[in-house]
Amino acid sequence: MKKYIAFISLIIILFLGYFYFINKPKNYNTEYTINDYKIVESYNKEKKYYNYTLTKEDMTFNFVSQISYSSKRKLIKNIEEVKKDETLCVRPVSETDSFEFICYKNGEYVDKYLAGMEDVSEPKKMNRIANIDIYDDEHEFVIWNNKGYTSLLENKKHEFLNKESYDNLLTYQMGKYLVVADYDQTRSFNKFYIYNNETKEVDSWELETDISFDSYFMGDIDEKIYLFNQKNKVQYSLDIEKKKIKITSDKEGAIYFDKEMGHKSLDSLAYNQVLFKKENKYNFILKDEKLYLRLYNNEQEIRISDKNIDHIVYTTDEEIYYLVDEKLYSYRIGKGEKLLLVNFEWNFTYLNKIFIFD
Repeated sequence: MKKYIAFISLIIILFLGYFYFINKPKNYNTEYTINDYKIVESYNKEKKYYNYTLTKEDMTFNFVSQISYSSKRKLIKNIEEVKKDETLCVRPVSETDSFEFICYKNGEYVDKYLAGMEDVSEPKKMNRIANIDIYDDEHEFVIWNNKGYTSLLENKKHEFLNKESYDNLLTYQMGKYLVVADYDQTRSFNKFYIYNNETKEVDSWELETDISFDSYFMGDIDEKIYLFNQKNKVQYSLDIEKKKIKITSDKEGAIYFDKEMGHKSLDSLAYNQVLFKKENKYNFILKDEKLYLRLYNNEQEIRISDKNIDHIVYTTDEEIYYLVDEKLYSYRIGKGEKLLLVNFEWNFTYLNKIFIFD
C-alpha cells in the first residue's frame, strides 16, 4: 500500500512539474502567415508584453498586448482589412485579446478616427464655471486658483496660501495626490501642501530641512516622488503616504529612471531639468506640434490628432490630455479625441494650472 501511495504521489509531482514547466512564461519568437500577412509574434517575459508585427508588401503594422501568458503559439487567427480610397486599415483577430485598427493613409500611419472609419460627434457645452466652459463631466478637473485649487465641477475652492502665487511651477501629481511647495515662503521652503482628490482635503507636511525653490520634480517610481534641488545638487525622494523625505543622492550622482533604474551625475541634473522616462504599453509623443502614439518596444509612430498641439498636460496608461490654444482635449485609446474644457486664459498661461483625475 505504501509503495502504491508513493507511486501515485510521484505521478502527481511529475504531472504538476510538467504542467508548471509548459506554462512557465518564456521569451519566444515565432513566424507564420495569414491572408498574405507575415506575422512575427514574440513575448517578453520580463516586461510581460506580446508584440505582433504584420507585414504585407511594403507596409508594416505593429500591435502590442498585455494579456496573461499562454503556452499556446500563433495567437492571431485572422487579419481584418478595411480599404477605402487610398486608405488601408488593419487589425489582427485573436481569441485571447482585442485590438484597435491601425490605418495607413497618404504615406503615414494614423488612427481609425483620422482615417474616417468612425464618425466624430460635435462637442456640446454642458456648463460654465469660474469662466471655464465645460464640455465633459466624466473627469474630475482641479484648477490652480493662485491660492490653492478649485474642484471645478463642484465649484469648490481649497485655498491654503496667504499670498497669491500666479505661478505654480513646483507641484506634482501622483495618483490621487497633488503635492505643492509652500509658496508663502521665499527662496526656500520647509513645507509641502498635499491635496487628496479622494477626500477633497488639503493636508500640510512640515519638513525638517529647507529646500531651495530652485528645484524641480523628476518623476515618480514605486509610489515615491523624486525632487532635485539644483542649487545644492541634492536629490530627495518623497513618500507621501508616510510623509517621509530621504536624500537619495551622493557625490557619485543621483537616481534616474529611463525604462530601468540608473544614475546620472549631479552636474547633468543641476544644469538641465532631467525627467524620468517610462515605457508603457501606449506612449504618446509630441513632435513638431503633432501628436503621435508609439506602442511598447516599437518605433512606429501613429498620428492621432490633426490639431497643432501647444502643450501636453497629463498622461495615463491609455489617455493623454493636451492644450490647443485655450481648449483642453483628451485622446483615449479606442475612443478618439474629445473636447473637455475651454478657458481663454490658457492662451497665455497654463503650466501646472490644470490637473485631471479619472
